[in-house]
Amino acid sequence: MSGVVKASVADHLNGGVELINGQYFFNPEVISPSLIGQEISFTVNGKPTSCSVKVVVQPDVTIDVVSVDYPSDGSNATTVNFKISGTSFTDYIYQWDFWDDGGLITLNPGTDGKVSYTLYDLNPKNIPVIKVNVSGNGCTQDIIIRDWYKVPARLSLPTDIICFGDDAIRFTEVIPAGGPIVAYVGANIIDNHDQVIISSNGTFYFNPNGVNPNLFGQYITFKVDGQPTNCRIKVVPSPKVSANYTVDYPANGSTDATINIDISGDYYEHYLYEWDFQGTGQYTAKPLVNGKISHNYTNLNLNNIPVIGVRVSGGVCKQEIFIRSWYDVPVSLSLPSKVICSRAGSIDFNVFPSTGVVKAQAGAESSVTLSSNGVYSFNPGAVGSNLYGQNITFTVNNKQTNCSIKVLPPPTVNVNYTVDYSGNGSTDATVTIEVSGPYFTEYTYGWDFLGTGQYTVMPLTDGKISYNYSNLDPKNIPVIGIEVKLDGCTQKYR
Repeated sequence: MSGVVKASVADHLNGGVELINGQYFFNPEVISPSLIGQEISFTVNGKPTSCSVKVVVQPDVTIDVVSVDYPSDGSNATTVNFKISGTSFTDYIYQWDFWDDGGLITLNPGTDGKVSYTLYDLNPKNIPVIKVNVSGNGCTQDIIIRDWYKVPARLSLPTDIICFGDDAIRFTEVIPAGGPIVAYVGANIIDNHDQVIISSNGTFYFNPNGVNPNLFGQYITFKVDGQPTNCRIKVVPSPKVSANYTVDYPANGSTDATINIDISGDYYEHYLYEWDFQGTGQYTAKPLVNGKISHNYTNLNLNNIPVIGVRVSGGVCKQEIFIRSWYDVPVSLSLPSKVICSRAGSIDFNVFPSTGVVKAQAGAESSVTLSSNGVYSFNPGAVGSNLYGQNITFTVNNKQTNCSIKVLPPPTVNVNYTVDYSGNGSTDATVTIEVSGPYFTEYTYGWDFLGTGQYTVMPLTDGKISYNYSNLDPKNIPVIGIEVKLDGCTQKYR
């Protein structure tokens, strides 16, 4: 027992050998710090021995839960991902009790410090405390991991767009039930937060009227209990958009047409749009593409062009737009006569489209009448004498037509004649009749040169007409008859 024990270390280092009451002891607490983790060997009376020891530090590692992969799509698996750090963390043995039931599983980290474990059929209402025993060379550290499980947050609203001015709306699903709910725009908590998110008796509401107008049109997102959700909403002012349009008209006699509608106005791209292209009151939601939408009509009834309805909404608030008279329907108009007597009865127009509105030119407005069954007529008696002999023109749906008519007073022409007698005892003769008087060129003339009562229509030439008689019987000279006609009026001469 007279041997002298020394540590094989440099003279300036303490190798941990102590002599107490004649007995040699190794005290790991007094060794020089630079020897921790190194193999220390010993000599007896200066002679090397096979005895050696390594001193390690008491485990002082940190275990963090870096993420949890919660069950999804019907899965029953929850995977916990850990990160272990600390001095010499890879030198220790890690025994895990994941279910807090005393069952131990050895899982050691790699050099990256990562460990993962999957628990199946975990009950969110009974989350176990995870316990870890870290040990090495007689040293141990017990680590307890609590509150590592957060119920996956879920949040929903009945709409993702709402108008400023609408009432607050309730969050229809809030998990965890107690929240708290925090609203964000981008990475920043929204201004006036306590006015935007309202809690009353355990129920959460979103109040659009608390949102600053400079955030209109931007998505507001939410976190519940610090967890992000996919719930979002944007606030917009009440819609006040404008609708302009162009029409691609049919060609080659087709009755197809396409209307192209262009929507503009503040925040127009944020609203929801419903369309009634047939004018039936039935609306269908269709989105705009770059502010535009087109609709093709097949076999359009030009007598019944639909009024297009548009509903624009940003939640409860709505705007309704009606697009009328969008189709430039070709119009036509005709009357059975070009000239008519002022005393004649009314005559009906032939109108296209049948629903077209017929109007007469200024000064003759009262000459056009509309019957109770929707038929337009022309009344010559309503035309003032100052318009006699002038072409009265008409419009349909305020579009000028080529339909016109003249109104004349009853004919009151003057008739004069001359006779060219043949010489040398001949019984031939030529009568030349000259007509004059107001509007005489507008009338139609029928002639009975033989006095038989049979009239033949023949025109005047420069206000005159001639007839040649052969073998006239001086004892039976015919009485010449003349009928001066105008639609609705006749003047006779003999």
